[in-house]
Amino acid sequence: MKTLTELKRTLKPGTRIRCIENTYRPELNGKLRLVTRTQTNGFYWMADDAMKESWTPYCKASLFKFDGNAFQFSLGRGDHHVKLEIIETT
Repeated sequence: MKTLTELKRTLKPGTRIRCIENTYRPELNGKLRLVTRTQTNGFYWMADDAMKESWTPYCKASLFKFDGNAFQFSLGRGDHHVKLEIIETT
C-alpha cells in the first residue's frame, strides 16, 4: 500500500490487523483486531478480547505513512501515533 485510497480499498469487514505501536494507548500494542465495518471516513474494529466495537477515523492523507502491509497515522494529540499491520484480508 502506498496511499490512503489504497488502504480504504483494502480494509473491509473481516480484515485482520495487528497493532504494532500505539503511543497513546500502549496497552493495545501487539493486539489483534478484526475490522467489522467500514465507512468513507473511518472503520470499526473489534479486539479479540473486547465486547464492543471501536471506531478509528481516517485523518488527513498527509498524516499517513505506508510501509508494505503496515501503515502509521498521527492521532493529532501531540506526537502520538498508531502503527497497524494488515495480517489477513478477505
